[in-house]
Amino acid sequence: MKKGEEREATFGSEKAFGSRMKEMVKVMSIMDFKEHDVFPQPGVTIHMDTDQGRIYGTIKSVSGGRVMVDFNHPLANKKVKYKIKLVDVIDGTEQKLEALISELGLKGEVSESNMEAKITLEKNKDDKEFEIKRATLHAMAKGFIPDLKKIEVVDKESA
Repeated sequence: MKKGEEREATFGSEKAFGSRMKEMVKVMSIMDFKEHDVFPQPGVTIHMDTDQGRIYGTIKSVSGGRVMVDFNHPLANKKVKYKIKLVDVIDGTEQKLEALISELGLKGEVSESNMEAKITLEKNKDDKEFEIKRATLHAMAKGFIPDLKKIEVVDKESA
């Protein structure tokens, strides 16, 4: 695609969010929720941390001390249609790294020379997900810019 160009893409459920799986609908005790000060109501989205990572589910019903939660993606079994517009083209290692920093909601500066990058991030002590974002930045930089020989991420306390 070229800058400013628009396209549409349609995907069946298998290539989009997959098929609905009945084993992803769980019946849980209301006590599981109350232990965490969560009072379940139909339509509410919840998350659970598992060994495989965080999963999201939608509460379908609450009855008789039981809560039915659907962990299928809300768009499972559905055909999806995307309208895509290429807004900008990012060239150069520094610009790519700056775009990743911005996309993750971080603030920082980038310097790059000879395919070695130094990223200085402003560490926001109020951002509880800073460490996760920092690790994600490092992993994404390696994935999107495989020619980088070295990536150094340094934290600077913000004022």
